[in-house]
Amino acid sequence: MKMICKLVCFIVLLCGMNACSAQDSFTIKCEVAGLEDGAVMALVPGATHKDEKPLAEATVTDGKFSFTASVESPRLFFIRQQGTWGAIEVLVENGDKVGIVAAAEYQGEWAERGVVFSGVEVTGAPLHEEYLGKMAFREEMGNMKPTTSVTRKSPSRSAKRGLSATKR
Repeated sequence: MKMICKLVCFIVLLCGMNACSAQDSFTIKCEVAGLEDGAVMALVPGATHKDEKPLAEATVTDGKFSFTASVESPRLFFIRQQGTWGAIEVLVENGDKVGIVAAAEYQGEWAERGVVFSGVEVTGAPLHEEYLGKMAFREEMGNMKPTTSVTRKSPSRSAKRGLSATKR
């Protein structure tokens, strides 16, 4: 009986350790149609004014690549192809199992080459959804147009002279 109790305790301990280790990192699995095979993708920390080095890198094979890393607290990242402009934003925290599906289209040539990502769908990152909800006002503000236009007339010369005469 003691042996069975010890065995059950050992199994519970192993399961608990496995659950804790899963929370020490996050995984991002991406499937992006249109990316070139062999392209190097980088997971770069965002929301900073520093020239951040990638936290992880992955090579594209058949449009698929993945990252596994860990962070001290929730963090915004940019997923970008090295040597090009354009990125996918994702907010993650340890324990997330993120899936990203998107399409990529290359634009420009040589030093001006970039990747435009479209149809981006992010799953498995609850904080990312919250982030998108809180940042939605930016898009709304960008789409707003003034309802009336204000035109300002510059003061006439006589009005300018009158103002300068009264100040003396």
